[in-house]
Amino acid sequence: GSEDMSGAAFLSAKAAYRCGVGIVEIYSHYKNSDVLKKLLPEAIVTGYSDDTEVSLLMDKIKAADIIILGPGLSTGETATKIVKTVLENAKVPLIIDADALNIISCDTQMLKSCESTVIITPHIGEMRRLTGLDKETILTDIISAARNFSDEYGVICVLKDAATIVTEPNTGRVYINTSGCGAMSKAGCGDVLTGVIAAMISLKLEPFSASAMGVYVHGIAGERAVEGRNEHSLLASDIIDYLLD
Repeated sequence: GSEDMSGAAFLSAKAAYRCGVGIVEIYSHYKNSDVLKKLLPEAIVTGYSDDTEVSLLMDKIKAADIIILGPGLSTGETATKIVKTVLENAKVPLIIDADALNIISCDTQMLKSCESTVIITPHIGEMRRLTGLDKETILTDIISAARNFSDEYGVICVLKDAATIVTEPNTGRVYINTSGCGAMSKAGCGDVLTGVIAAMISLKLEPFSASAMGVYVHGIAGERAVEGRNEHSLLASDIIDYLLD
């Protein structure tokens, strides 16, 4: 989370806790610290300033078992430093979403510098920026779009659409998920998904299976969350209440 953008980090963190993670630490701008501590008192909250973002981050990277990078991060200079630092130093599974993907789209070679297992979770717009392909081309053969990116950059790709595609690099493994509903296209639902995938990894699933299971569980929770209500009223936070229910 960047300055005054605490919601995405909160959604990811709470979803991770709800699905079984033991300890979650949120690394966010110091101006978000108070609100995050109130929203999720179970979490450890570390606040950075624009001149301490890298020095504080190094210790956090070394201590982490799993890292989520991107929700609410913004795309400014400080955010770019954070993304580059994580990619260059992470040794544990890394789930990349949202603004981190937008930063990487300016130089996708950054992905090749990362030595850890990387899972990216783009929606179609983010995939368009990452690949340079237009939306129609991606949707014409969404499996190939995801698989080709996975193979070229050595990452697991969770390409989010009405049917979400999960591809594993250089193995040919593909998972097509059909759980979920149209109400889940709202802002914040992707942040919940990153937390769910992180939790699946913490439960010792290998990364491809964790990604596939995370997408499935997230979709089922979304379906349950809209039962008995108008789909237009669904909030991303509603999904969390139905995770593993």
